[in-house]
Amino acid sequence: MSGGFRELEGITADVGIEAWGETVAEAFTNAAEGLGSLLADRDTLSGEFTRPVSASADDRTSLLVNFLNEIIFLEETEDFLTFEVQSMTIDGNTLSARISGDSYKPSQHSRNIGIKAATYHGLVIEENADGVRVQVIFDV
Repeated sequence: MSGGFRELEGITADVGIEAWGETVAEAFTNAAEGLGSLLADRDTLSGEFTRPVSASADDRTSLLVNFLNEIIFLEETEDFLTFEVQSMTIDGNTLSARISGDSYKPSQHSRNIGIKAATYHGLVIEENADGVRVQVIFDV
């Protein structure tokens, strides 16, 4: 299974993504990049700045939610629009990543949708012989 993401259809009042990869780290990476594509038009981003992002939790599902909420926090507090995850390490239930993105400039960037938080509603982390698939619903 090669990695990727797509927006989920048929979700009312919220928005969701499905992401996948060969490993948990690749699926989480693609989920973060999918979130970034919901927040802003990726074609307007260059990834000129990088930020460290870390998260920890008691379990994998909470780790994914906490990681994605850290990205939302950066967008809300620093106007940082995520373009891609450059590196990620998952050690147990602790995650360290380096993400690239842009500082929002109205003349240059196009925002898509305001997202409040990643939720546990409909959250899926599924590991099998083909790889890892995650599904996340975001509160808008």
